[in-house]
Amino acid sequence: LTLDLSPKTIKARASISKFVDQTPSDDRDTKFGGVSVAEPGTIEGELATGVTNAVLSDFRDNRVFDMIEKNLDNADLIIKGRIQRFSGKGGPNALFWFTIPIDIIWYFGLPVQSVDAEVQLGLAVVRPDGTEVGVYTGRSQLSESFSIYTYAHLATTKYTNTAFANAVGQIRQKLLADESKLTKR
Repeated sequence: LTLDLSPKTIKARASISKFVDQTPSDDRDTKFGGVSVAEPGTIEGELATGVTNAVLSDFRDNRVFDMIEKNLDNADLIIKGRIQRFSGKGGPNALFWFTIPIDIIWYFGLPVQSVDAEVQLGLAVVRPDGTEVGVYTGRSQLSESFSIYTYAHLATTKYTNTAFANAVGQIRQKLLADESKLTKR
């Protein structure tokens, strides 16, 4: 998922640092009988690198700042990010386990699977001299139940991506609301 073009551009050159992964270990735990998007082996490379690159791509492609790069020389602003939650889990829910003895009823569309996704990110924007300009957060939590006719593993990825896009969108809105503060030099 990607967000739309920014309605305005912050007139500043920004350098983005690699996000710090502060997610709790249970974000990476596998759901019994299901899947977790952050469990070992499901993410190519480090979560922090992937999130940093995704935020950089969004801010660059959608012109949130005049210029944004990693390790940009002579930047007006330095963006330091934190990943506080990054969880997406899907699979059988309590109704599934409770109805195993009468599993024939699953074929009538009972919601026996669920997906829960939560993403929480934070950005600190500072000047090169270390002066903090602002702290911006975004959090999205999504949950849905499905019948056996939906493949919960694929839905888990979709809901986690949507939660991520929502969290980044919230941060973008807050950054744009502070445009005058971010462009002062």
